[in-house]
Formats: sequence, structure tokens, C-alpha cells
Amino acid sequence: MMAAVADHRTQIKEVASLKEIQTAYFEMIEREFGRLHREAVRKGHNVHTASLALSEDSAVVAEVNPRIDDFLAAIKEFWDALFETAEVHVQDLTATKGVFGGELFPHWSKNLASTAGLYIDTIVLQCPFLHSIPMFGMWPPDERVRYLFRHAFTLLSYKDLALADVDPPIVVILPFRLSMKDEDERRFISSIAADDAIKHLAHMTGLQFATLEEADAHLRKFSDIPGLLGQIVRKDRLLFDTEWKEPLEEHFAKEAEVLRVDLEHIPVGSLVVGKAHNRMMQATDLLMRSRLLGGTPLIAAETSWRYFQWKLEYSSDETTGHNVDLHMVQGLQGLAGSDLQWLGAIPPAALIEMRTSGAMSEIRQVLSQGIAEVAESSGGSFYRTRDRIWDNIQDAFQKHQENVRELRRKQMKFVGQDIGSWLVSGAIEVAAAASGLSVFGLGAVASSQLLDAPKLKELPKRFQELKNADSELRKSPMGLFFKHEK
Repeated sequence: MMAAVADHRTQIKEVASLKEIQTAYFEMIEREFGRLHREAVRKGHNVHTASLALSEDSAVVAEVNPRIDDFLAAIKEFWDALFETAEVHVQDLTATKGVFGGELFPHWSKNLASTAGLYIDTIVLQCPFLHSIPMFGMWPPDERVRYLFRHAFTLLSYKDLALADVDPPIVVILPFRLSMKDEDERRFISSIAADDAIKHLAHMTGLQFATLEEADAHLRKFSDIPGLLGQIVRKDRLLFDTEWKEPLEEHFAKEAEVLRVDLEHIPVGSLVVGKAHNRMMQATDLLMRSRLLGGTPLIAAETSWRYFQWKLEYSSDETTGHNVDLHMVQGLQGLAGSDLQWLGAIPPAALIEMRTSGAMSEIRQVLSQGIAEVAESSGGSFYRTRDRIWDNIQDAFQKHQENVRELRRKQMKFVGQDIGSWLVSGAIEVAAAASGLSVFGLGAVASSQLLDAPKLKELPKRFQELKNADSELRKSPMGLFFKHEK
């Protein structure tokens, strides 16, 4: 049976290589949106402003909107044919893998690879078009157009990373199984998530429920928000969105607006139950998919991260909480969002250079120093991880700066002693000496016997050695890493 399974997987992978699948996918996106994306970049527009401007142009909406469904159908047909092949390839990658989830796609303003990619070999992203098909069916024309271009332009910002000539790949696009309408998978995940949602609601209310239906029946009895909030003993677990700073009472209306429902026609208690179940489904799906692909959950959205941590708490999943890779990717993202924002702005070309130059191994080693001990001692608490990575980066930066200062000191000595002494003698031209051309004169011969300076013939060699040292320092792992620090 094992031989048959191995043979089956081999046959699946022979359909197409992972590189061929990724190339074909991005060729589709490039063909449809590449010209507009390049024009937006040339004019200095970001993803948000460009997609918003296009969606506010009535002529663009009238032309593009009728074609969206055909495009989405082509995307679905592509993944229907190649999803299984791509999934097996990703499973068989011998690499550290980060499986992105918690939201549709990484936010356009931050390059996820310039944080998590400093530690993780391969970042697995889902296809935002495929996962959005149900929503495209609900959105009005202008929103359909806005999200079409937003997804496309954000995707294209990862194109170079996905298609770079490196092994393993830096980025891979692979849909979630739930996006493939696997109903058996959906029912299975829903049943597991229901148990976690019940525990979440129990923490929130201080009551015990046997089923999700029982929790809903109890909470839907409270028709107004003040009455429902009176039943909540732990309001920190009644979380809609960490970015909403208004009083908690106002969050219900905002949530209803997001869901496109009318609070007059839905019990507020059911809104709370539905939120708990949906969020736990999201966390369960990401955790299971990460294990299926042999990777680490990678979450950028703070709200999703909170629910994922609660999921681990309710499941008593200590092994995941102690996962060093999980601590590293979350710690790096935390730093990029606060103390070291340049981490989220390293250009794709620089990340590719780090990978092709072989610098990543040393960079990972420096960043992860002592993290295993932190993960073991703190488990599901990730604050200490961020602090330790910060200390590691600071130590590495100080050492790198010492190397830079030492090189500069040598250069100053070179200028002050070698060239300066020869200028006193009036015997050489600095440019000629630096370029390797020998210029001799009687005064130079005399000076070489009197001044504490190297022979003129040694100058080109020493100059080149210093140039080489400077070049090597810039190309060193830490040189490449800190080149983008501002």
C-alpha cells in the first residue's frame, strides 16, 4: 500500500512541476493586469489608491465588471486541474514552510516575505480570487472591480519572489481546500470548530453549554445589546476586530455592516455565536492545513492571531505553542509592525539576493539565537519572543557596525598615512596609484627611505584589498540584511 501511495504521488507530480504551475498562474495574472500594474507603480500609486481610482471610474467599471465572472471561472478551472499536483509538490518540499491564513491575502502595504521570509524558506499563500468567488457574487459592481484589481496588484507584488530561480521557492500560491468546495472537509472542520466555539462562549459567559445550538438558544433570548453584554463576564473574549476602538456597544453595528445583515432581523446573541464559530473554523482550518503541508501557521492579522491563540488554549495544543518556527514568524511580524518597520519593506530583489548568495543560513541563525529556550519556557506567550529577536538584531547590528568602523578606520589610515606621506614628497599622483598605475620619481625614492610609509608599488595592492574587504562586508549575510535598515 505504501508503494502504491508513493507511485500515485509520483504520477501526480509528473503532471507538471511546481515551477511550471506557478509560472502559468502568474502568466494569467500578468496577461490581464500587468500593464496597469506597471503603470500604477510608475506613477507612484500604491495598491489601495490604484484599485480605488479604477473602481471609481464609471467607464472602467462598465467595461471590466461584465468580464469578471469569466475570469474567475478561468481561475477556478486552472486550480481544479492543478490543485492536487501543486499540493503534493508543496508537501514534498524539503524546507521550512509558513502557511499563511487568518485573512484572504497579506496586506498590500507590507511584504510578508521581508519578515517571515527572513526565517522561513517557503511562504504558502492562497489564491485570493478563488477564495473570494462567493463574495464577488454579493458585491456591487464598483466593489467587484476594486477587489479584482486589489487582488491582482497585490499578487503581482509577489511575482518575482514566486518565480525566482531558487530552490526551495520563496513564495508559492496554493488554494485552501475549503476554497475548492470540499464539503466533506468543511463539515469536518466545522464540527471541530464547534467544540472550540462552545469553550470560547463558556469563557465569555461563565456558563457551560453542551452544544453550539444550546449556546445560541440561550444568547439569542437577549434582544438588545445592553442585555446581552450583561451576560458577558469576560468582555475581552467578545472580540470583533482589534482595530475597532469605539465602545464595545458600537461594534455590533459595525459587524452587521461587514456581514451585510440588519440588526433588526438577527438576534445580537446569534451574531456573537456565529462570530465565535466562524473564527474557530478559520483557526482550525489553518492549523490543519499547516500540518497537512508540513508547515507553520503564519498569521499577520491581529484579530485572527488572538483567536488562533485561543484555539490553541482550548485545544490544549502545547506542542504548537512551543513551536520555534511559530515563535519566530510571529516575533518578526511583531517587530515589523512596531520597532523595526523596515523589516516589512525589504525589496523582493534584496530577499532574492540573500537567498542566492547563501546568506539566509547565517541570518536565520543570528535571528533565532535563544528562541528555542524562550519557546520552551513561555509556551503560548509570544511577547518574550519578539523581545529576544530584537536583542538578537541589536547585537548583530552592533557587531556589523564594528566591522564597518574597523574598515573605515583602515581606509582613513590608508589615506592619512600612505597617500598623505607620498603627497608630502610630491612624487605621485593619487589617482594613478589608486588605479594600479606606477608613477616613479626621484623624490619618491628618497621619501621611501625616510618616511614611515609603504612602498609605492604596494599601494595598488592595498587599495584593492580594502576595496575587496568593503565589497565582502557589503555582501556578507549581515551586510545584506542591514542594507535596508533606515
